Amino acid sequence: MTTTTTHARLETTERDERKRKRAAIIKFSLAGAAVLGIGAAATSAGWTDDAWFGAGASAVDPDDAIDLRGAFVADGTPADGDFITADDAPGTGDDVVVIPAEVFADLTAGDSITVPVWIKNMGTSDLVIAPPTLETEGDLFEAGGATVTLGSAPTSLASGSAATSVDVTIALPDSADADVFGGTEGDVVIGFQGSIANRA
Repeated sequence: MTTTTTHARLETTERDERKRKRAAIIKFSLAGAAVLGIGAAATSAGWTDDAWFGAGASAVDPDDAIDLRGAFVADGTPADGDFITADDAPGTGDDVVVIPAEVFADLTAGDSITVPVWIKNMGTSDLVIAPPTLETEGDLFEAGGATVTLGSAPTSLASGSAATSVDVTIALPDSADADVFGGTEGDVVIGFQGSIANRA
């Protein structure tokens, strides 16, 4: 009995010792991993490099950048001095390009008169040009009477580019009734608008 008990105790003692060693190794390994991680974190700056960037930004001054102007001349191409800012819609101020009344005066049935109006980008930025607006008013432009059409208009104007013309045509059809349209009058308003072209 004593031998058996002693042998059993020895086996128990050896198993416990192996467990302690195994536990110690595991704990040491984990501790070693933790220490290694701390060491890597502490020395990581030696394995990296930085590249920093700085930039300034500004917005355009619309007073200088956007300057779409208009002109009308009886003959030829207008000079730069012929262009005005034309910022007032007709009836709201004097800053408007006026086509003289005699240009489209005394229309008769079958008449068609075409003249160019001119626009020019005199600002510092390239412009996108919106489709022009066209309004008519007065008895002359009632149904069956005179019509107004615009020629091809630019969709963009680069800063410093040459002036561009757009044809304006007023026509009184052959079928216009003299008793209805004789002696009538009307007004035409054409508008162009430019905005700064976005950079890609």
